[in-house]
Amino acid sequence: MFAETSVPAGLLRDHSTKDGVWGLIHVERGQLRYRITDPRREATEILLAAGAMPGIVEPTIVHHVEPVGAVLFQVEFFRTAAGIIPLCRFEELAERENRLLAQKITYTKIQ
Repeated sequence: MFAETSVPAGLLRDHSTKDGVWGLIHVERGQLRYRITDPRREATEILLAAGAMPGIVEPTIVHHVEPVGAVLFQVEFFRTAAGIIPLCRFEELAERENRLLAQKITYTKIQ
């Protein structure tokens, strides 16, 4: 879970997940601006809010988030291929998630 004061700097800048890795951004409290900035997609800005549908992060598509006041959110990752793969460009997160993935296969929710 991240709050407006604890969002990793990398999430506030343009970044992407690796090929085959999807994400769902769940807002538990407040609002979060989700911007898709990838040149392969139409520029999109979505205001995610508690109780609403999650933001969908497509594999390799460049995006970033911005808290709108006080917020509490989490990102769930899913993968489409078996094997251990980096989940994102944030090495610590990738290493942690890869340990969880070691025994899971095709389109398994990362817990």
